[in-house]
Amino acid sequence: MTNRQHHFSAFTILILTFLLILGTSDQILSADPGIPDTLSIDSISTYVGGSRVVPVRFYNDQPLTAIEMTLHENSPDIQIDSFSFTGGRVESATFRLSKVDTVTGILRVTVLPTVSLIPAGSGLLGKIYLSYPPTISGQFVTFDTIRFVDNFLVRTTSFSATGAVEYKPKVKKGYLDINTTPESLDSVWITHVESEQGTETAVDVMLFNQRNIANVAFALKFGSDDLQLDSVSFDGARTATAFPKTVQPRGADNSVLIYLEFDETTPLLPGSGLAARLHLSISPSATPGPVLIDSLTYAPTWSTFITLSADDGGGRFTPMFSGGSVEVRVSTGIDDETDQTLPGSYSLSQNYPNPFNPTTTIEFALPEASQVQIEVFNLLGESVRELVNKQFGAGVHHIEFDSRNNASQSLASGMYFYRIIAGSFSSSKRMILLK
Repeated sequence: MTNRQHHFSAFTILILTFLLILGTSDQILSADPGIPDTLSIDSISTYVGGSRVVPVRFYNDQPLTAIEMTLHENSPDIQIDSFSFTGGRVESATFRLSKVDTVTGILRVTVLPTVSLIPAGSGLLGKIYLSYPPTISGQFVTFDTIRFVDNFLVRTTSFSATGAVEYKPKVKKGYLDINTTPESLDSVWITHVESEQGTETAVDVMLFNQRNIANVAFALKFGSDDLQLDSVSFDGARTATAFPKTVQPRGADNSVLIYLEFDETTPLLPGSGLAARLHLSISPSATPGPVLIDSLTYAPTWSTFITLSADDGGGRFTPMFSGGSVEVRVSTGIDDETDQTLPGSYSLSQNYPNPFNPTTTIEFALPEASQVQIEVFNLLGESVRELVNKQFGAGVHHIEFDSRNNASQSLASGMYFYRIIAGSFSSSKRMILLK
């Protein structure tokens, strides 16, 4: 952060204009009546080297005319790169602006839905993208709201309701627990994350190797039916050049095998970092507490192993393994899965955004608990991805599609169809992937 440079002037002028229109620039924050509205930052445990994505969620029990968020982290080694509204509740708001002050490291996010209000509800506000150098030391980084003065105006995290009522929501801090990479022995480890019942989360599979690798296998087991594996991605991973990449989930025992091969002329070089990212759904009725992710023998002879390149002897061995977990928290109203008012009928909404690249959100409503299957098809009518096939409770639910097929390979641009089957209800809609 030593190289941060101040360039807030244009941003400040634009925000001031909107604040003057709303008449809230000088207002003293008041208490929120009833159940406190909440802004919540996810907490993640990871390892040195690479980058992370930290979701931010919010809950409001009354319609909002504006959201202002000011966040800061307490480490000089962490760089907040950007903030994305994609897939969040305010993605379609008329005015959305985010800015990182490279001098102070403060992230400011402003949402002003000038056409329609932000309805009462809960879900994702957006995602913080951050990075840090491979040489960073292990440390505990806190994300919290911050109050500061900018051009004689006090800035802080606030919600604005109708009638020019501005108030401060309850803020739940988040943290990034960065651990040091093992210094010896080739190692595989799983990160730890925290998330709430009924939400989606991502857990990283990390790899440290001292010699060139020809192929590697991760045989993983989830310690509860409360976790469902939706997909595995390799974007930004050290293993992105592997071919083929094989992902074989097995629902019978909540396990998955990830097998990656590297060309003999371009093996995976020594290093440490992200090897694969597991995208998981947490059951709305999940038991609070940790759900372990560990290694196992897969169906029945595969295990977690590393095979060295021919130049390094070609030996196959079992690396040191350290399991991870998803710490399931009780839902406090901040969750992407269910709406507070039960719908009166089954429905499937148009995905948003559409067209999209690379992710889009599919929303569906259930008047009662149902077994739900959602699939994506190409123009030939061939199923390319099963997004979900599990029991859901009554309510409004959201599923994210990351434009990958069942083998976790990126799909080509074009038109696709998605279909829901829930009980006797069936519906289909089309969507467009543009790259």
